Amino acid sequence: MTIEEYYEDFKQNLSAEAGTAGEMLANAFIEKICGIIAEQGDMADAEQVNYKFTQLQRGIAVDAWARDSERGHLTLLIADFRNAATIETITNRDIEKTLKRLDRFVEACTKKTFVEALEDSDPVVPLARYLLEHHDIIHSIDYILLTDARISTRVKEIKLSEYKIEHAQKCEIWDIQRLYELDSSGRQREPIEVDFTDYAKNGIECLRASTGEVSLQSYLLVLPGQVLANLYDKYGERLFEQNVRTFLQFRGKVNKGIRNTIIQQPSMFFAYNNGLSATGEAVAISADGNRILKITNLQIVNGGQTTASIYTAWRNEKASLKDIFVQVKLSVVEGDKVEDLVPKISEYANTQNKVNAADFFSNHPFHLRIEEFSRRLWAPSVDGSTRQTHWFYERARGQFANAQAKLAPAKAREFLLQNPKRQMFTKTDLAKYCLSFWQKPHLVSRGAQKAFAGTSGRDGFVTLIAKEWDENCDRNGNNISINELWFQEAISKAIIFKSLDRILVDLLRERNFGSYKASIVTYTLAKFAAMLESSGKSLDYKIIWNTQSVPKIILEELVRIAEKITTFFQEQKEHLGEFAKKEACWQMVMELHLDLSESAYEFLQRKEVSQSAKRQAEKDQQMINGIHAQRYIIEKGGAYWEAMLKWNETARKLTDKENGCLSVACKIAIGRVPSEAQSIIIIKAEKRAKAEGFYTEK
Repeated sequence: MTIEEYYEDFKQNLSAEAGTAGEMLANAFIEKICGIIAEQGDMADAEQVNYKFTQLQRGIAVDAWARDSERGHLTLLIADFRNAATIETITNRDIEKTLKRLDRFVEACTKKTFVEALEDSDPVVPLARYLLEHHDIIHSIDYILLTDARISTRVKEIKLSEYKIEHAQKCEIWDIQRLYELDSSGRQREPIEVDFTDYAKNGIECLRASTGEVSLQSYLLVLPGQVLANLYDKYGERLFEQNVRTFLQFRGKVNKGIRNTIIQQPSMFFAYNNGLSATGEAVAISADGNRILKITNLQIVNGGQTTASIYTAWRNEKASLKDIFVQVKLSVVEGDKVEDLVPKISEYANTQNKVNAADFFSNHPFHLRIEEFSRRLWAPSVDGSTRQTHWFYERARGQFANAQAKLAPAKAREFLLQNPKRQMFTKTDLAKYCLSFWQKPHLVSRGAQKAFAGTSGRDGFVTLIAKEWDENCDRNGNNISINELWFQEAISKAIIFKSLDRILVDLLRERNFGSYKASIVTYTLAKFAAMLESSGKSLDYKIIWNTQSVPKIILEELVRIAEKITTFFQEQKEHLGEFAKKEACWQMVMELHLDLSESAYEFLQRKEVSQSAKRQAEKDQQMINGIHAQRYIIEKGGAYWEAMLKWNETARKLTDKENGCLSVACKIAIGRVPSEAQSIIIIKAEKRAKAEGFYTEK
């Protein structure tokens, strides 16, 4: 795909998501790019404010903001959205003009008269007050310019001093070229490039801990505490993003023992601390082989508390780090092996604090199963068409683009017909849809990443799904509740969510409440789910799945609920942006008196009916689990199982029954295939054998 094709595709998808044009399209653009940047780990979930004041001679503006309280870091975002027929160019003059409007906003917020003059209902108020009242704890401010134009080739570097920008330490630009390159790369995130010569003249001394014969290079090094603090100050949670950033919740976990050692006994820090485990995709080594000069995509997979504690002691308590040194075990993992190996390295490194399966959720079996359903199950055709489609689950960023990358043009077009971009959804999308119907709109209102991962490892989609997965297993220990019916109902929830999101645009614009659409949508669906629960009925999701649309009567019901909730929010004195994130807000919405309309009952069903369908789906999934187990045994091949059987002759860790099943698996090549029950026994035996030391390259 050329960048011109990408741009056209980007515009079409944006229009489909926004369901409208003009101002709301610009808001959808900002929301989309903010989500991408948050995925990168460059900032927390951003809150849109879309503030513009042009009565002044030169104007002031800000579109969104995000804060990292731990680092005292504030990110302000402003958009130059053009929606032009073809890709336009953003010049140095355009960049300067836009950034100055943002800088003038920050300057205005230093004046109490400006902040107090703002309307209480204006979404920008929390940001303005934060800038006014907390300027003493804001360590740094970054500006990010979002644009669907392409940076002029004449712009070589963004120099804030030349623009006379006074309040920002750094500025980034996310233009259409950067988005194109990220999506085309097939990577989930832009890699971190750490040049240690920026921190230590000749790099960092290292000791190679592996020979040239092994595929995985390893190094031992001692990192000065000040270098580690500077890295965290610059990159923040991006240092922890590879598969574990979202789940280990390093934020705020400052160990008092580590802190006391830093301040009181810095010379003993190296002796007391266990150090870090880290990975990188490539390293540059000095000519003599004794120093690391650069690391591509440095990731700390164990040592979050150490990192946070050193940083906090330095930043908040002004502790000297000159005597602080941290031992680091660095494993160099090539890019194509990252997804498989890094979670294992992190799991084995995290022995002090147990890390459960949810901590590595990108590779959790739940994701793999949803991905499998999304590739296998066909959604019914609609509008008289005979073409069925998939709802494509992007378990890891870039999968959708990668699936098309090597296809011939005709095959790529066929792929997009079968997998429409509007039906691609991500982990955070799924969390948003499900949590809304699970009556947790306050979690959704906290932003995509927090809704997915929760706060401090609690109450997010991850925790709820991990619990669901573990508590609903058959006698063989395989989950049966996340099944085809669950997937179809999840997609039906997505269809309802998207439909309501589009239909509320005009309603909220008329009430001058468009900035809060995201909260209105999730609260409306949560309230609808609560009303269904009170009625003793459930929505017949099969109707929505079969038609791939929401019945008009149900949409009218949702709009009626949305109007009531919008009125409720408008009557609140507390600012909605923060209020909607609180569970107390949801409790108040729960108490709003609303009854289901009689007409809605046509699309509801008795709980007994839905429970019966659920039980049947679980039986079907149990059978599918057996088939998958059988397929796994066949794919491993007889030689693998023969090696395991031979290993057990000495190890003697398996039972006679397990040995008997293995003997059958050894004969796959001559047509003997274990039954489903035997296959499950073999898989359990394999897991125990690996724990006892069985290993083979296969």
